[in-house]
Amino acid sequence: MAAKDYPVDWQVATTDRMAQDHPDLILHLGDYVYEGKPVTGRPRRHAGTRECLSLADYRLRHAQYKSGASIQLYRRVRWGRLATFHMLDTRQFRQDQPCGDGEWKVCAAADAPGRTITGAAQESWLLNGLAQHYATWDVLAQQVFFARWFDRRGGACLDGWDGYRSARARLQRGWRDRQVRNPVVLTGDVHRGFANDLKADYAQPRSATVGTELVCTSISSDGDGTAVEKPLYADVNPHLRYYSERRGYTLTTIGKDSMRVDFRTLSHVSRAGAPARTARTVTLVNGVPGVH
Repeated sequence: MAAKDYPVDWQVATTDRMAQDHPDLILHLGDYVYEGKPVTGRPRRHAGTRECLSLADYRLRHAQYKSGASIQLYRRVRWGRLATFHMLDTRQFRQDQPCGDGEWKVCAAADAPGRTITGAAQESWLLNGLAQHYATWDVLAQQVFFARWFDRRGGACLDGWDGYRSARARLQRGWRDRQVRNPVVLTGDVHRGFANDLKADYAQPRSATVGTELVCTSISSDGDGTAVEKPLYADVNPHLRYYSERRGYTLTTIGKDSMRVDFRTLSHVSRAGAPARTARTVTLVNGVPGVH
């Protein structure tokens, strides 16, 4: 699950609907705390009177969010021989976003060699861990959009890995060199659901698929969402295989031979009572990268 904005929802996806699926493990991929000024006209209200600017402001805001689930990042969780969860931090060790950040920008600086979104120490830690082959599935749980997502001019959203393209290339090459059998990237942040093929060369749609990205929609951020089921610029991004703008969560059933992925969505979160439904089910197959 991902992106919980405290004032927007009644926590129906988190506490009621998700609990009914009886998950054995829950991963929260962020965003977890929003710093903006409290606003009225929403189901709930942030504590305080202003945007978080001081340590005291953030302590108050964090305490309010701590009434729900919390997360810790940059660590490794082993689930027996079935799955290893590499919990990454792509926020505090990154270089600054190139070209002043922004969405759908053409930015040559994003292609610069040596760009890093994890920092050198975390990147080395991750690649060393992937080389150990602890389990059937290596799951990289992190915050921001991983696959390439360009507009027709080559513009991109520079807060995600599209702003750190050499880092993405190093990581994908690194897991291939280490013969990682089943790399799966879990992502939050964008308040949309996706299932993406990760490509050896995104400019060549027929190039090898080298992994899979599952992007979890938000629990509540951006409100109820819409019924749109096709991402922007889908025609130049054929590796983006599934898309949803509804709120909800992603339910996976991990087995030795396959991973079943149910994208669970709700029609609304701004008021109570919406049931969860499975908008799409995809399957990941052991040893066969990509969405099936």
